[in-house]
Amino acid sequence: MSITITARSQDSRLLDDAIRSIVMKAKDFGVPVFGPFPVPTKNSRDSKDSNRRTCIHSRVFQLKDTTPKFMEALHDMKISENINFSIKQA
Repeated sequence: MSITITARSQDSRLLDDAIRSIVMKAKDFGVPVFGPFPVPTKNSRDSKDSNRRTCIHSRVFQLKDTTPKFMEALHDMKISENINFSIKQA
């Protein structure tokens, strides 16, 4: 089974650290990793009247030939709540 993970956060360093730990865990289990590939940063304003902008940083990567043991280890990882993950089975 292969999965595609999209990760988003306002903090690029926090995002990169979380992805680095997932990639290291995948390599420990012998799961092939393709990526992470940066996605263009999305800028948005907090409100119409505000000059404050919010940047959302995104990374996409794919894990091939995942095992149930790896998926369990991935689920048990401690990752910051400030990162939003989207996982899709391919």
